[in-house]
Formats: sequence, C-alpha cells, structure tokens
Amino acid sequence: MFARLFKLACAGGALCVTLGAPSWAIDIDQCDITIDQPGDYDVVADLVCPVAGEPCTCIRVRSSDVTVNLNGDELTGFGGGPGRGAPAGISLVDVEDVKVEGPGTITNFSRGFTVIRSNNVEIDGLTVEGGGNGARIIDSSDVEVENSTLRNQSTGHGMFILRSNSVEVREMTIENASPFGIRLSESEDTSFRDLTVRASRFSAVVVANSNGTSLENVIMEQNSAAGMFFSGDSQGNTVKRCTIVGTGATPPSGGPVSSGIIFTANATDNKIRLCHISDTALAIQVGGTINGPTPQAVADTRIRETVISGNGAGIVVLDNAEDTRLRDVCIEDSLFDNLNDQSADGVRSRDLIEDPDGLCPAPEEL
Repeated sequence: MFARLFKLACAGGALCVTLGAPSWAIDIDQCDITIDQPGDYDVVADLVCPVAGEPCTCIRVRSSDVTVNLNGDELTGFGGGPGRGAPAGISLVDVEDVKVEGPGTITNFSRGFTVIRSNNVEIDGLTVEGGGNGARIIDSSDVEVENSTLRNQSTGHGMFILRSNSVEVREMTIENASPFGIRLSESEDTSFRDLTVRASRFSAVVVANSNGTSLENVIMEQNSAAGMFFSGDSQGNTVKRCTIVGTGATPPSGGPVSSGIIFTANATDNKIRLCHISDTALAIQVGGTINGPTPQAVADTRIRETVISGNGAGIVVLDNAEDTRLRDVCIEDSLFDNLNDQSADGVRSRDLIEDPDGLCPAPEEL
C-alpha cells in the first residue's frame, strides 16, 4: 500500500508535512515547511521563500529520526533580523537522531542552519553563503558538522556554539565572517579538526568559559585580530598542529591588532603544541584581563614544539600569569622582544631557541 501524504496549513500560512510510514523519501519542493514526522526527505529543486522580499525559515525539522537530503540544490531566503526566532535555511529544534546531508547551498538567511535543544545531529556537506550567523548550535549535545563551508556572514559569526556538549566540527572552512569566525561559549568537550578560518573581521576563534576544547590541524589566515582567543573560566583546552598567519607585524594606527594566540582572564591548564605563528603584531600572550581592572590568574600554560617567526613580539607573559612553561620553542625575526616575561614566578623554559643562525626548523623537528 502507498503511504498517505497530507499537507496541512500551519499557523502563519506555513506548510506542514505529515505522513504515515513511507518506505521511500518524501519530496520537498517548496520553502516554509515543517517536518513533524520521522522519515527521509529529499529536496528536489532549488527553493526560495514563497513571498518575494519576505524572510522565512525554509525547512523546520520538529521530529526526531529524520534525514533531509539537499541533493545539490539551493535554499534562498530574503535575510531577516537577528535575535530569537530569526529566519534560518534549516532549523532543528527539540529533536534527536537527525541528519542533514549535502551537497547543498543555503543563501541569504539570517541563520544558515540552527540546532537548538537537540541531540545526535549530523550536518554534512553544506555551503552557507551570506546572511548572519552561518551556523548556530545552542543547548545541544553530540552534534557533528563536517565537510562544510560558511562564508560572507557579514552580520554575524560564521559559527556560534553556546551551552552545548560534545560538538565535533571537521573539515570546515569559514571565510569573511563578522565579527568572529567561531564563537564558543559555556560549552564542554568541543572538537575542531581540519579547520580553516580566514579573513574574519576580528578574531578567528574565540573560546569563552568553555572546557575541554580541542583544535587540531587548524589554519588561521589574515584574520584582523587574534587567531585564537581563550578567556573566562576556560580550562583544559588544547591546540595541536596549527598555522597562524596574521595581517602584519607592525600594529596598525587604528582598528584591531593582529595576534596569534591569547590566553587571558582566568584561562587555565591550556596547551599549545606543533604550531607555527607568523606575521602578527603579537604571536602569543599569556595573561591580562578583559573583565575590569582586577587581573585574574592565567595558570598552567604549556607551549611546546612551536615556531614563532617574523612577528612584532614573540611571547609576552604578563604579571597575572602563573606557571608558564616553554619547551622546544624557536623564536626568530621579532621586531621587538622574542620573550617578554613579566610574571612573578618567571617562565620556565627548556630548549628555547632564539634567533638561530639559519631558519627555525619545522615544529615537528624541534
């Protein structure tokens, strides 16, 4: 028997899709729909919000056990303002075990895709163009995003992750986001691997009040401020195999200062290994505060097998930094200090190389 397919009008004129238990994929052939039953769904054409010039959310997923396949098609919106309930290309709310599979393109929505209060979600092969935030993941867990591109988010972060656990981001490129490529806040055990962030208006990756963050095989290029910025009660974060290329070793007369990695405002037990930082005004800063005049301790920072070359300043350790250790670090061609240690207990270093006769070796060879 054929499964029955019903199209029901929802509040606000949106279309709801409700079905029985089909053994084949259900076609999605228009924007502004709600999926409220389990099943497989195929986008079968390029889709545009139904009323010209009026923002909409194209696909709302409100059922668990759903797979949406974009099949190489494009979802196009008409922008929309920021804030709660802003229009998205694809919106997942209060669901589990949902997959969104590309290839596919989401263009000019206030949010490219959103995952809210959801678990066990997989997003694969999407390109998000323009609009506000490319991706928002809030109050969710066990979310995987891979093989995707977020670019030209002129009014929001490329990716915003808030109060979420066990989010994995792999093989991701983020370009021309404003203000940040990625903002991670109040989250646990977030993993970024094979990540490239370039040309953010300010910092590439900002980690605030988050623990157990891992960044591996990451490239940060031509971001106006920091490559990576860790602040607040951020603990147990690791950076392994990173390349950071700034926008110039000489600080500009106005605007953000290009920097590599900054640990500030109570960031503790953080590790850098196998990185190469170049062409920034400040390669690494340990210490400082962003929460008023009273410095909070920045403790237990470990920097190993790292090359710092052609920067304005190499490593600056401020007076509220505690227990900073360097091992197998090579610093060369700084315009100012290779190492400026202002900490009370002093930086402990082992095999620190400054301005070698030749070039610094690759980080793996230190």
